[in-house]
Amino acid sequence: VCSSDLDHEDDDDSDHSSSANDLKDAFKQASSNSPNNLTSETQESWEEKKDDLIKQDGVGYLYTNIPEIDGHKWVIPHKQIHEGGNGFIGLSEIAMRGGRWGYIPSVSRETILMEANKFRSENTAVISYMVKEFEMRKAADLYSRSSIAKTGVINTNKLHTYKYNDDLFKRITNVPSGKNHGLVMFIDWSGSMTNSIAGLIEQLINMVLFCKRVQIPFDVYAFTNSYQMNNQDVSNNINVSKHDYKKGDLIVNPHLALLQLLSSSMKSIEFNQAIGNLLMFRRFFKNTNDSIDGRPFNFGSTPLDSAIICATSIVNTFRTKYKLQIVNTVILTDGDCTDDPDVFDTPWNRWNQRLVVRDTVTKSEHVIEDVWDKDSVTSIFLNRLRERTGTNVIGYYLHSGKARPSTLAAYFADPVELEKQHNNFLKNKYAEITTRGYSVYYIIKAEEMIIRNDELILGKATTAKSIAKVFAKYSKNKMDNRIVLSRFIEKISA
Repeated sequence: VCSSDLDHEDDDDSDHSSSANDLKDAFKQASSNSPNNLTSETQESWEEKKDDLIKQDGVGYLYTNIPEIDGHKWVIPHKQIHEGGNGFIGLSEIAMRGGRWGYIPSVSRETILMEANKFRSENTAVISYMVKEFEMRKAADLYSRSSIAKTGVINTNKLHTYKYNDDLFKRITNVPSGKNHGLVMFIDWSGSMTNSIAGLIEQLINMVLFCKRVQIPFDVYAFTNSYQMNNQDVSNNINVSKHDYKKGDLIVNPHLALLQLLSSSMKSIEFNQAIGNLLMFRRFFKNTNDSIDGRPFNFGSTPLDSAIICATSIVNTFRTKYKLQIVNTVILTDGDCTDDPDVFDTPWNRWNQRLVVRDTVTKSEHVIEDVWDKDSVTSIFLNRLRERTGTNVIGYYLHSGKARPSTLAAYFADPVELEKQHNNFLKNKYAEITTRGYSVYYIIKAEEMIIRNDELILGKATTAKSIAKVFAKYSKNKMDNRIVLSRFIEKISA
């Protein structure tokens, strides 16, 4: 074999080896690009981040449902509230006795009705003025939303202008119909309200008198956990707790009672009697420093969240009953809810478990990070109330004393803005906030709740212009003094 032949054979082996290596590299490249070897960036990201989701503090989650309850089971109807019966003492009897223990001289039923008529007479003029203001606001709003359209019918009064006028058709103004409103009101009936209850009753009666004049249906409830019969807990005597809870359901306070103080469904004689009863009840807090022993109407704590849960079915039934387009739910308190959430048939460690609140209809979920943060907890139930009913939720918070309301500081961190809001509070007797789960939330000076029917004093006003100026200021003060009603009118007239 020639050496040259051997050299050629070595060259062939080299070429074969190089080709094999090239094939291997090509195969590896093809394999790496095959679908079976594709990598997922999402999966890789999840693997990298999933450890971050593990709570290192050892805190877990407890899932609970808001039950579908009939809130009317917690309602004490107005007939029982005012007349009593079945072992209950009504407001009429307490009013006629002057309180259970005679703090104030007893009165007759005729005196109670006279008190109601007197109050209505004293407030008729200003209520009429506020009705007029309301109708003017509504008319202005409707006018702003009205439109003018051609009818397609020739206006014969314009025929003589045909040579220079192309528009000979009649026009019509389309005014949208106003929306019909309703009012459902929930009042805090707690011990801290006793200093404000006299003014609250006056504000409340002005509110319902206005609603009657403008034909707005209304129901007014006081929520409490201390309604008693024969010195016993209410839950032992009436069926307020009968709900078929399921494991993991939130529990409505079993001591809750919704006292139906006033309603547009009352007959005229019932309505006047109810107003008189409340005015007599008011006397106990205007003439004594202490709360009366007015069982079963003693003041307790504030089961606000339970009342809001019950409000969902109450508001929806109210809307259907009166065929309303808009329901305004008013909640008036002087403090936060005093209850902690409780779960049916499920142990819950408040320190090591966060509560996840679920709505079984809307499927929404909310995490309660801190059960002692009452504002955050209540806002969950308020948002659910708005979602499930479409209602406007108007909140009133009664602030007592001269100190700056802490609520303002919670929502206006900027010192300049906080000072501005505080000055507005001092000047107008209220501040307005659009948070906390309410459609609008008013902070009101509790001392301004008592209604003053001062006489018009002209003083040095002698000319028509100066007298008109004094009268305008006098009328404005009367409206501002009815602060709950005036804020309500402002919201529903737009």
